[in-house]
Amino acid sequence: MSKFKNWVYTRNPFTRPLKASFTRARKIVLGHTDKLEKFISAPELNTVYQRIVTLSKTYEETYSLWQGAIASRVKCTEDLTNRLNELGSILIDNWDIRIQLHRPRHTSNYKELMRGGRREFQKMGIGDRIARVKTLSIQLKSYSNLSDLQEEVEDFYKLLRDLRVEQQKWEVEVRTLSDILQGLVPQLAKALYMNLSHLMLLYPESPNKIVQFFDMDLIRIKGKTNDSTFFALEQEEEIEDESIGFPIEESENEELVMEEGEDIFSG
Repeated sequence: MSKFKNWVYTRNPFTRPLKASFTRARKIVLGHTDKLEKFISAPELNTVYQRIVTLSKTYEETYSLWQGAIASRVKCTEDLTNRLNELGSILIDNWDIRIQLHRPRHTSNYKELMRGGRREFQKMGIGDRIARVKTLSIQLKSYSNLSDLQEEVEDFYKLLRDLRVEQQKWEVEVRTLSDILQGLVPQLAKALYMNLSHLMLLYPESPNKIVQFFDMDLIRIKGKTNDSTFFALEQEEEIEDESIGFPIEESENEELVMEEGEDIFSG
């Protein structure tokens, strides 16, 4: 039976479009749900609607949280980047000059405080630059005549530290919500496939009516042939003989794509 694995009707046509992107998946699911909602007064379609509506709401809520987390991460990243730019272009020059007023460049104290020069505050990675500011603030505590500078450096370190913590918090939140969205995809694909089957049972004599419940522009996938197909198969896989719906051999390294005539939504 394995040789018939590529029969078009045994493959879920929603899996690949849903996996393409979270935004595309959202549009497919919400579009399908909204189209069904117009017919919930009809008992036979209300069943189809109820199968997808809870999953659709869960996906939409998670998607909104994911978008918000991305926006917060971007904002924190911008704030941190701006502060690090300020450190590298303005502050370190100011700090260096103020240190030299009390500890000239040729002294061992200056070399200890500014080991590596200004470059360590300008060119290293984010974590390393923040750590370097912290180290300087600790070292300055040993010099009473630099106490004002020490407080300024310490305050700036705490600002960088807090921004970095906030940024990393949102990075974790984005990854967590991404994992949840990815986990919902198989459930959504299954529900959509079941709805498709249900609608085919309802409209066996007029299958074109099924199309009104789906956004075909989002579900269709472009293959290498540039034909708009329902979905493209992986390379080196078998495809159906259009005349009987069973597999035939295809040459190696050629994109395997369903023909337009095999679109199960065509009338």
